[in-house]
Amino acid sequence: MRRLALLLVIAGCSAPLSTLEREPAADDPRLPMAKLFDDLLQNKLHSEQQAQLEANCAATPQASIFCHGIVHRAALQAKVAQSLKDAQPAKYRGPRYYPSFSKSGELLNWTELRSAPVPGLLRSLPKSQPKRMAKLKSAALLETQCPNSASIAIAAVLEDRLPQAVTYDEVGRLYEKGAACLGENPGDQESAYTRAGLMYLAKKDYPLAKEALTQASQVKGTFVGRPLYWLYRTQLALEEKSAAAKTLKDLQTRYPFSFHSLIAQTSSGKDPGELLTLNASAATTRSRNEAEVNLLLEQVEVLRLFGFDASASTVLDWAVVSSSRDIEPEVMLYIAELKKEQGDYKTKIIILSDVLYQNPSLISRKTLELYFPKVLFPIFEKHSAVVDPYFLLAIARRESAFNPNAVSSANAQGLLQVLPGTGRRLRKKRPNLFDPETNVAVGAKYIAELLKRTDGQVHLALAAYNAGPGKLKGWTRQYPTDDPILFTDLIPFKETREYVGSVLRNYYWYRRIHQTNQPIPSEKILELAIAEKSD
Repeated sequence: MRRLALLLVIAGCSAPLSTLEREPAADDPRLPMAKLFDDLLQNKLHSEQQAQLEANCAATPQASIFCHGIVHRAALQAKVAQSLKDAQPAKYRGPRYYPSFSKSGELLNWTELRSAPVPGLLRSLPKSQPKRMAKLKSAALLETQCPNSASIAIAAVLEDRLPQAVTYDEVGRLYEKGAACLGENPGDQESAYTRAGLMYLAKKDYPLAKEALTQASQVKGTFVGRPLYWLYRTQLALEEKSAAAKTLKDLQTRYPFSFHSLIAQTSSGKDPGELLTLNASAATTRSRNEAEVNLLLEQVEVLRLFGFDASASTVLDWAVVSSSRDIEPEVMLYIAELKKEQGDYKTKIIILSDVLYQNPSLISRKTLELYFPKVLFPIFEKHSAVVDPYFLLAIARRESAFNPNAVSSANAQGLLQVLPGTGRRLRKKRPNLFDPETNVAVGAKYIAELLKRTDGQVHLALAAYNAGPGKLKGWTRQYPTDDPILFTDLIPFKETREYVGSVLRNYYWYRRIHQTNQPIPSEKILELAIAEKSD
């Protein structure tokens, strides 16, 4: 036990490591304590050794840079576990709410239904009974009080009957009714108002669309890039050129590299690629506001210096969850760079998404290259005769964040998240989808197949890739529009409509950053994916 105490003293003269490239000296005094800390994190110490180490650090916390991690290890690990839990999509576990009707067909429990949570209603409404759904629709449209969450659930169910059995106008009004009562839920309120606006746009009712989209774009505390884009389009249709220019500027300023922003800019003759010419502040390795994060970052650097990469990854996760809103965005850029070095592209992308959207002044070619990493490109390039490798890169970024071992809740596997059944069908045997080469070969073949089925309409192929060809067939019947952006945003599955926009956004920036310095017109973004070679 005296050896543990001695190691703490030896490590006390630690100096900050300023770069990741610095080579350690053979007699570096930090090595013994780094090794001991690594043994602790890898569960290689006996319980007595662990207890003594924790006691020594508690008594003299300043003795080593690792003492903070040793003493607070349990609390930091709990933070990471909670963060992972919070990142999982929330599943509704409450009761279902069933409509009750009299023998004569009158709705009996509307008061209960209108205040029920939307998820509790969605699977309980009588979808296959048109007369009863008509009663529910009428009750929702006549309701003048809040709450009226049932209105949103009814609208979502009725979308399946567009455009024959129900009108876009009726569905839009239902969404608006529900949205007006959702002031305490900004994300849901924006979504419902935007959905209403899109329904009005589907029937070219621009005044009603403008009203709903204005409401959606003014919701605070949530992402409003989609309603801003459609408000801009609506203002153009109404020949309100000055208002449209103002909305476009707002969209460009708030969400400069988003899908809707780049579509709006390119279609109006502007060049989103001007972001690549900007200069931005460099990453900062230490915070003026977060002493704990600084300690953890120094631990990461020293652990990496001596090759204890697994432990460095653990501590870097601690640094991420310990970062508060007060931490400088330049420090978060440094953390993102460290995540890249560790191959954790998913966390890196999440960090950069927050940092760059909240701090547009940090956007530059360097930060966008970090945000859109060119990972495993030689593997994707092997299939350039079938599908543009930058398109495959864009899909992999969204599907797996370049994790070859990723598995979805639906058992989609690997870089391109291919289902085992699809792999067997295309390979005539059970392929190893966790092998990057095999996964990309199968995924590229399937994507090419979908592009052929959809006559090269990239947005439709992506929708089918995410949700399945069967779902796509129903959606093209429900939303018969020739506008690919409108169709994409009308997709009723939130995951799929965001997926399509995200991949197209990725595709634009990958091509723009790595393939051409010339502007790419918006219509070309929807045409380039098939076997497109370098310009």
